[in-house]
Amino acid sequence: MRQPGRPKEEIDLEQLEKLCELQCTQKEIAQFFRIHPETLKKRVEEHYDRKWAEVAEDFRGAGKCSLRRMQWKSASNGNVSMQIFLGKNILGQTDKMEKKVNTAPINIQFVKAAPSED
Repeated sequence: MRQPGRPKEEIDLEQLEKLCELQCTQKEIAQFFRIHPETLKKRVEEHYDRKWAEVAEDFRGAGKCSLRRMQWKSASNGNVSMQIFLGKNILGQTDKMEKKVNTAPINIQFVKAAPSED
C-alpha cells in the first residue's frame, strides 16, 4: 500500500558537514539541498540524535580550526599582514598612537560691559 505524502527527503550527511565547516547558515544549507530549513533540521536531528544547533556548531568548529591552521601557516610563511592580524587577535596586541599636545596656559580676562543707553 502506498504511503500518503511526499517521499522522505534524504540529505548527504558528508556534504552537510562540509557546508557547516564553510560556516553556511541553516537556510543556505537547506537551499543547497532544495529543502525547507525545518526539513533540514528534522533530518539532522533524526540522524545525529541531537539538536540542529549543537550539530552545526560542532562542524562549524572544525571549519574554524581549518581556517586558523591556514592563517597560521600563512603567518609562518612570512605574511606580515597575517602576523599582525594574529598578534592582535590572539596575543591582544594593539596599534597605539601617542599624540603629544603642547598646551600653554590661557589667560582670560572678564571685562564688565558699559551700561547701554536706551
